[in-house]
Amino acid sequence: MIMSGGVAREMHVGMTCMKPLLTSIAATFTLGLTAARVTATEVVILPWNQTWDYYHSMGTDPAVADTDFNATWFQKASDFATNYNGPVIGGPAVTGNPADIATFDSGSGAGPLGYGAVDYFGTGGAEVMAFGTALTTPNSGSRYSSYFRTTFTAAQTFTAPRIRMILDDGALVYLDGVLVARVNKSDNTEGYMALATDITASLNETGASSNNEACVQTFPLSTAGAGTRADSFVIVPVSTLAAGEHTLAVSVRNNANNSSDVCMAMELLADDAGISAVASNVTRQENGPGFTDDTFKFDVVVTALNLPAATSWTSNNAAANGPTTGSYAPAVATFTYPAQVDIGTLNRVTISFSDSTDPLLTTTVAVTAPEGPAGAPLVLSAATPSHGTGFEEAGMGLGTFSRRNFHTEMGFNSTGAVVQDVLANLNGSKMLSFAGIGATLTTEAVRVDPAVKGIKSSVTLRTYTNTTTGFEVDDTFRVSVESSPDGVAWTDLGSVLPTLNGVDPAKAGLDQLLVKAGPGTPGLPVLRSRLGWIAAGNAAGPSNEALDVPSFTVPGADPVQLEFTHRYSFEFDGVLWDGGAVMVSINDGAFVHVPGTQFTQNGYVGIVTGNHVLKDLEAFNGDSAGYSEGKMIKSVLTIPGLNPGDTCKVQFLGAWDEFSAGSNPNWEINAVKITSGAATLFDETFTAGNGALTGTIGWVFDDGTANPGPSYYSFSRSALPVPAGHQFVRMKVSQPANVALSASEFILIDHLKLEVGLNPLADADSDGVNNGLEDLAGTSLTDPLSAFKITETVGTSPDNPLFQRATFAFPAPDFRTYRFQCSDDLITWTDLETRYGDPAVPELILTGESSGPQKFWRISVNY
Repeated sequence: MIMSGGVAREMHVGMTCMKPLLTSIAATFTLGLTAARVTATEVVILPWNQTWDYYHSMGTDPAVADTDFNATWFQKASDFATNYNGPVIGGPAVTGNPADIATFDSGSGAGPLGYGAVDYFGTGGAEVMAFGTALTTPNSGSRYSSYFRTTFTAAQTFTAPRIRMILDDGALVYLDGVLVARVNKSDNTEGYMALATDITASLNETGASSNNEACVQTFPLSTAGAGTRADSFVIVPVSTLAAGEHTLAVSVRNNANNSSDVCMAMELLADDAGISAVASNVTRQENGPGFTDDTFKFDVVVTALNLPAATSWTSNNAAANGPTTGSYAPAVATFTYPAQVDIGTLNRVTISFSDSTDPLLTTTVAVTAPEGPAGAPLVLSAATPSHGTGFEEAGMGLGTFSRRNFHTEMGFNSTGAVVQDVLANLNGSKMLSFAGIGATLTTEAVRVDPAVKGIKSSVTLRTYTNTTTGFEVDDTFRVSVESSPDGVAWTDLGSVLPTLNGVDPAKAGLDQLLVKAGPGTPGLPVLRSRLGWIAAGNAAGPSNEALDVPSFTVPGADPVQLEFTHRYSFEFDGVLWDGGAVMVSINDGAFVHVPGTQFTQNGYVGIVTGNHVLKDLEAFNGDSAGYSEGKMIKSVLTIPGLNPGDTCKVQFLGAWDEFSAGSNPNWEINAVKITSGAATLFDETFTAGNGALTGTIGWVFDDGTANPGPSYYSFSRSALPVPAGHQFVRMKVSQPANVALSASEFILIDHLKLEVGLNPLADADSDGVNNGLEDLAGTSLTDPLSAFKITETVGTSPDNPLFQRATFAFPAPDFRTYRFQCSDDLITWTDLETRYGDPAVPELILTGESSGPQKFWRISVNY
């Protein structure tokens, strides 16, 4: 719930699977309709005297001190621990006196919980007759809402969950962070002063009308809509409760701020039937050279729980890879799958099992293929001229990585504070985070054939920044090559990537380059634009923006099918606020909403409830699958109501209410196709323009330049010398100084590569400068007009006739460091000046003066 100006925002939520706020909620319950299995026994999972953590305000809205309280207090235990920062729930009040209406009452206690005189306690046959935990009674006029949480563990899968409540007066009920039901409330508004709607139970547990606090109210969570008992409404139906940890959260509110009492007591019951599956004997089969034909095999035993008449199960497994049906334990089912997805990713298989009689009884197993054995040592030679490690493609995260025989890339090891960014890992990127002195990452040793005299090495990287000032490297970062005679003692051959050091303001050329980095979030790099239409959304709303496809005529009786490729991100915080939908106009009539039943692929998410034209209609909401990675999905639907000869227009309608919007772009569409049988009526991928679509101001055509994406760089050396007697080489990525890269700018290493290079002592372009010197200096090894040559002149100093002036001019490519030094004896050298390669200054001119009879100068080039 979002508050603005102290006014609670109205919610109306349809039946839909809900996406969580802030963090991903792993849904451990199955959504849909169900009925209890006759062979199951209903058991009590949570008793009346269950212990609850509570927060009982004494008249002060908790959202005043914690602005996101109404979106975080009910989250499941793991998310709550990460996201909640409001008043303590479940512990003593941190300030003030609990009896003081300016503070609050907080703690943990057995149910029932509340204050005042609850009618049910005095009724005949009452199951409970007193509070297990009495709360402090606030002053009249300050009696609004109280909050309760409990976390419990289900020992197995349970079906047909049911809630029994003694309640005064209304409540919102959350399971694992999802609002699943409300009682005696007409909407889903989560706010301290959002009072209960009524105080009755139209049909109590016995089927009679009653005062709600004088009876037990009951309703099955598996039935969507109105409950069969009580004034309840199930928003998200829950058919099964999976084994494992769960959190129930209940906000209880009075129907008036001077109400005399509050009560919250709950029983959670469910059928104890279920099934479980366990995988074992996971093995890999090496079926010849390479990985593409490798397979892995495993056994699964499926067991029925409290199902005495159960005999068999079914699975969604493809018949070619294993059985689709089988018998319960002790029978063993064997499955075989390809072991590799690609050269760097092991196959991971998830199989769902269901009871043959009751398909709502389900379980899953997930198995990852084993690694193959270590491969032969890598060798650089004429026969095998290159080896590389692509961190994006490897799919293996950081830490020790041993190359396998199916993997053609180098393995690597990390030491010190080298980690893979968490968000990057979730989104498939391999971002190297260096966070301490001496943090390094090295590739495995590669043996060098004696005929190889020079090494070529390269690194490809991307830079990002979250700041408006551009990319500034806080301290050093380096990629280099090392060699060794024995694989134990290593010698530094030189950098591939120049030592980045933003501390020194003289390195203007480097800073200018890095400032060009594109914006982004660690692990969520901004992606380059695609051709198509985008809608940014409007957080100021309410607004609606339409994108119209050109009109077409229906050629015959065949159904008309629309398919479009898109991704979307509409506001979702536990409630489906904004959304996008498909509209159609037939024979120039008004545009009407295409219902979700017309979709055959990737349809609407659910009913949206915001203050806009799509309110109470089905729409796309939340983030589409893979949105943050830039992945697109294809939606397919049949347009209803068309007859031969009709004209039709298709419209993509985005709708936004006030307060906030999703990620930008909220909706991106980059392909639209309309067909009728074999006839193609419209087909547009926007490669030659905007496709003649017309959009209101909120839609913009992206020609591929709206988002330039991150900055990409490639650095390489072509002729690093291999010292005599050295048999191995490797690459090293390091953070050698004591300050880590800042959190607001970062580097993503895409690829490291070692190759057979040019002989450093040879002269490939016959320009008189050997390959090794040109490689170090940054001039071309293959262009005779590009060479590191110093032009020198000596003459009398114009400023002092007693001094001789020596002037040196030479090419100065980017990223090199040039130190101008002098000596009187060729033994002791003194630095006169340090300069850095700058793209704006392609040639450096340095001067030195001397009054003595002898002076020596030299240029030292570092990379």
